[in-house]
Amino acid sequence: MIKQRISEIQAKKAVRNANKNRQYGHGAIPRFVKRASEIVDLFAKIVEKNMEVPAGQGLRGSRVQPYNVDIAYVQAYDALRRVLEGEEEE
Repeated sequence: MIKQRISEIQAKKAVRNANKNRQYGHGAIPRFVKRASEIVDLFAKIVEKNMEVPAGQGLRGSRVQPYNVDIAYVQAYDALRRVLEGEEEE
């Protein structure tokens, strides 16, 4: 079971930001929370996948740094942007 990574309040703010006039049916916001939480977990996996040094080794480069998060963000953002623009993956 996926744990809730964002609150319903955060979800409502996000969907309102996308379109303040859009109405959401019964159960849509909790489903949005569940799916957004899955995306947050996938994002963490993207960060981990990009790490070159194994965790827990005590070696230089094994700690996630802000630039590691930024690299993962650019990858995820670019993939989602392509979906929104209807582009096919290369």
